[in-house]
Amino acid sequence: MEKLKNKDLELLQKGLSIVNDCSKVQNDGSIMKFKYAVSKNLDKVSRELEHIKKSLIETSKYKEFEIKRKEVQEKYCKKDENGKPLFKVSQNPNIKEYDFEESIRNEFEKEIEIVSEPYKSIFEDYEKLLNEEVKIEIYKIKLINIPEDINQNVLNLFTAFGVIDDNE
Repeated sequence: MEKLKNKDLELLQKGLSIVNDCSKVQNDGSIMKFKYAVSKNLDKVSRELEHIKKSLIETSKYKEFEIKRKEVQEKYCKKDENGKPLFKVSQNPNIKEYDFEESIRNEFEKEIEIVSEPYKSIFEDYEKLLNEEVKIEIYKIKLINIPEDINQNVLNLFTAFGVIDDNE
């Protein structure tokens, strides 16, 4: 069982997601063991994060804030010829990010700040929740099963959060 802060789970999830798509097969077939461990950990971490995020987004005050934030975003974002919002192209198809002209970004950010002010306590509570520790059972990945070409930042994350079993 590892003790991690909830905000660390988000970092770990990103690292796991990055390597989850690796497709290089090592000569000894250990890539399947690696992929299995990554998949298992990604599932555990994602479920825990889903629980955390639900505690925020299911509140009526947060839903109210989201409506107001979206109105401001749509007011300032780029629009197509029919007046519909334009979105940036994202690597993650599940994330829609509004596209803005840099010339109005300051004006947009000031209005978002004004809209956010009455909801500050929600974000303070969420920040406290992110700083709480949680116990999570990490499925250890043997060092020998980690691909040689793994991203160094991801390897550092795995090391810091106890994902790697270096007892050979």
